Amino acid sequence: MLLTASLTLRAQKASFSFKDQPSQKTFSITTTRLSEKIDSLQDYTRIGVFGIFQEMDLSNDNAHYAQVGNRELLAWHISHPHVSSRIYAFVEDLSPQDTLYVYDRNGKLQEARHTANLIGNRHTFSPVSGEQFIQLSKNKDSRARLSLYGLSLEPLSPKKSKGFDFRDSGPCQVNVNCQEGTDYTDIKNSVVRILVKLGPALGFCTGSVIGTTNYSYVPYLLTAEHCGIISQGNYVSPADLNSWTFYFNYEAPSCETPPSEGNLGGNQITGAQLLANSNDNGGDFGSDFFLLRLNSSIPPSFNAYYIGWNRKGDDIPLKGATIHHPNGDIKKISIYTSAATSGSYDGSVSGTHWLVNWIGTANGFGTTEAGSSGAPLYDEDGLLRGVLTGGAASCSSPNGEDYFGKFSYSWESNGTVPERRLREWLDPVNTGFLAVNGSYFGDSLPSTRNDIQIVNNPASDGVLKIENLGAPSDNLQVLVSDYSGKVVYNQKTVAVPGSRKEIDTGKWRNGLYIVIVLRNSEVITRKVFIRN
Repeated sequence: MLLTASLTLRAQKASFSFKDQPSQKTFSITTTRLSEKIDSLQDYTRIGVFGIFQEMDLSNDNAHYAQVGNRELLAWHISHPHVSSRIYAFVEDLSPQDTLYVYDRNGKLQEARHTANLIGNRHTFSPVSGEQFIQLSKNKDSRARLSLYGLSLEPLSPKKSKGFDFRDSGPCQVNVNCQEGTDYTDIKNSVVRILVKLGPALGFCTGSVIGTTNYSYVPYLLTAEHCGIISQGNYVSPADLNSWTFYFNYEAPSCETPPSEGNLGGNQITGAQLLANSNDNGGDFGSDFFLLRLNSSIPPSFNAYYIGWNRKGDDIPLKGATIHHPNGDIKKISIYTSAATSGSYDGSVSGTHWLVNWIGTANGFGTTEAGSSGAPLYDEDGLLRGVLTGGAASCSSPNGEDYFGKFSYSWESNGTVPERRLREWLDPVNTGFLAVNGSYFGDSLPSTRNDIQIVNNPASDGVLKIENLGAPSDNLQVLVSDYSGKVVYNQKTVAVPGSRKEIDTGKWRNGLYIVIVLRNSEVITRKVFIRN
C-alpha cells in the first residue's frame, strides 16, 4: 500500500476557530510506504515496531501568539493526514497557573496537562489522528516554555481512529481485572507499559517497579534487555532513553474492555537512565535483564506497588502468572498452574531462563505478544521470579512455551561488576536477603517484633526520636530515605532495651520520610513526617 502523509505545521489562533489558520511556519515531510518502512525496522530492533519517530523543532519562538487579559496563549497546528501521531514535548518553568491543551481536528479536547499531573520536564501526549492543535495557556509573567521536539508516525488501523496500542491485543487475552486477577490486586500496580524509542523506531515493552532490601523506594524499573537493543548489538542511547515513556495504571477498570481509551494513559513518567544490564544480546547467553531508574520519583497518586522478589535459584516456581501489555494494549493476565522448568533461550548457556506453559481460564487463554517483552513472572507467593524474553505462545498457538530470564541468574551471574548485576542495586546495604516482600511507598511492613517506635511523629524542632530498639544487638542499622528514595541518614548503632536514638533533621526538607531499621534477618519500616 502506498501511503503519503504530508505534515504541515501552521500557527493557530488561540480561539481555535479552524476556518482561518494563517501560515507562519511550515514543517513538512512526505512519507511513502509508511507500513513498509515500519516493517523494515523490525530487523533494526528486537521488539515489534509500530511507528516511526520524526524529529521537529517547534517552540515558543515559532508559535502563534495572542494575549487575553493577563493570559498569554501560544498555539501550534500540526497536520498529519492519514497518520496517527503523538507529540514529544519538553516543558520548562511551568507555573501552577499554566496549562497545556491538546485538541483534535474537531476542536475536541484530548488532553490537558498542568503542574499537578505533569511529572518531570518531558512528556508524550496521547495519539491523535489526522491533525491536532497544541495550546499553552500561561500567566503573562510566567516563564513557561514548550519545545515540541518530535512526533510519531503511526499507520491508522482501519478499525479505529488511533494507532496500534489500545484494543490491539489478540482476542485470547484476559483483562487484569477479570476474576483471573483477583489474587493480584496489589501486584498489578507494579506493572508499567513502556513506549520505547530506538532511533527512528517506536515500540512497546512491559516493565515492573521493583523494591529493594532496605525499602528505599528508589524508582527502579526492571524490564528485558532486548527492549533496548538496536542493530549490530548496539544499545539504546541516553538521549533516546530520555524519551521512553512509562504508563502506570493503564488497565480496564473492570473485566470489560472500555469502548475508548479515555484517560487511561494519563499516569505517565517520561525518561530514565540505564543502571545495569545482562549484556547478552537480549538473552542469547544470559538472562536478558535491563534495570532502569526513572528520571522522576513516582508520585503517590500513581499508587505504584514495588514488587517483591525471590532470588533463590533452586526454588522452582510452582504456579503463578504474568501481567503484561501485549501489543501495547491495556494490562492483561496469563496464568500457569504447572511448575516452571529450567532452561535457556537459545541453548548456549544453561539455566538462564524459566520455561512456562499457560492455561485457558474463565475469560480466555492468556498468552503473550509483542509488547509483553520484559513482563514479570510471578510465583505462587506473588514474588517476581523472571522477566519475559520471548517464546512460542500466542493466541494462535496458546500451548507454546514462553521463556523468562531468571531473576536469580540476573542477581549476579551475568558478570562481576554492578553494571551487569542486580545485587548492588536491589540490596544496597548488603543484607544478603534471599527474598523481599512487595509494598507500597511507606507501608509499615510485617516484622517479628513491634519494638521500633517513632516518639515524635510528625518530627519537629529539627530532631527525630526513635525509641526502644529492642533486644540487645551490636549489629543494627538505621536508615532514613526521602520521598525520592535518596538515603539521607545511614548509621549502624548498638541497641539496648529502652534506648533512644535522636537524629538531627534540621537541614532536611519538610515532607514524608521512611525510617528503615535492619536487624539480622528482618526489616522494619516506619513512616514519619518532618515539619521543621
